[in-house]
Amino acid sequence: MKVLHICPLWFPIAADAPGGIETFLARLIGSLKELGCSSTLLAVEGSVVEGDVVPGFPVGVREKMTHGSATEYEYYQQHQVRMALDLAPQFDVIHSHVGVGAYILSGIPSIGERVLHTHHTPIYDDMIWHIERHPEMWLSMVSDFQARRLGYPPHCEVIPNGIDVSSFSFSAEPGEGLFFIGRIEHVKGPDLAVNVARTLG
Repeated sequence: MKVLHICPLWFPIAADAPGGIETFLARLIGSLKELGCSSTLLAVEGSVVEGDVVPGFPVGVREKMTHGSATEYEYYQQHQVRMALDLAPQFDVIHSHVGVGAYILSGIPSIGERVLHTHHTPIYDDMIWHIERHPEMWLSMVSDFQARRLGYPPHCEVIPNGIDVSSFSFSAEPGEGLFFIGRIEHVKGPDLAVNVARTLG
């Protein structure tokens, strides 16, 4: 099976990427290879994956924004979706990881049934409104909570993000510290972790 992955353009895809989706994708591509799938990525050049990366994005949009050569992400994503349209006939599955920016692909008769959207972010009422009007879309949710919010549409499966637990060491003995993992922003709850740490001394 040949799979075209539409990846976020913030950072290159790698096992230790700054972004969570980018880190997840590196593992997913490796696992798909083990299953006999061939993967091609529309991703930032320099991505370290067991698949092919289509040239077109020499640096991540985050880096471009940092250096002042980009202001808005959406135009790069729309260019990427146009590239996906050109490449689609060569692939069995088009797997999008970029959210609403690629939803239009599901409405194109020649490829719509081969497009899968994995939704990595929270579900808001706007997405529910859209999915109610487009139940033909193929969706993969990373949690049952997401699927429940959408009302379990007909072409929706819950597939939690995988993790290779063998790559982490385990100790049954607790340590002295508290560990927080996630972006430092309100929705990730770093304030809760700080409050717990203060409460526990």
